[in-house]
Amino acid sequence: MKYKISGEINFDEYLQFQRIFVKELGKIIFGKKITIGILFFLILMTIELRRNYSLGYLIGYIIVFGVLFTYILIIFYSKGIYKKSFLKYNLNIGKCDFTINESNIFIKSQTEIANLDESNIKKILFDNDTIYIFPESTFYGIIKKRFFEKEEEFHELVLFIKMNILKKIS
Repeated sequence: MKYKISGEINFDEYLQFQRIFVKELGKIIFGKKITIGILFFLILMTIELRRNYSLGYLIGYIIVFGVLFTYILIIFYSKGIYKKSFLKYNLNIGKCDFTINESNIFIKSQTEIANLDESNIKKILFDNDTIYIFPESTFYGIIKKRFFEKEEEFHELVLFIKMNILKKIS
């Protein structure tokens, strides 16, 4: 069986994709072990400051954590950065044609072509109205329910991907 889909992504859908991407990235970066390590480091830092209170150490810790916290907030929640990125890469993520069969996913935009099989797909996520394809490269695929004439076709594609492609990459 072969599915051919074509559609265009707008900024709100791109923003939704970026939030999903940041959430998945956060799961990778801030797993349980790293979170426990950060908490352990903060406890050791507090003990050290109580033992040898020094204004220099305190200011240094505040600056380091302040810069990291600010950087994380800007990267993860800045609509301006996402808007600039969307406008810059609109040819790659705007209008895309998808061809999906049992063994691979073929994505074609106005400037790039990606032929993905189980070896170069990192993850596929499903939302209520969206399929997110995360390949090993930086070229992502977003398939919306509105790309289909009938809602049943979207659900058939989701089942098809789960049965044929997702089993191979898991």
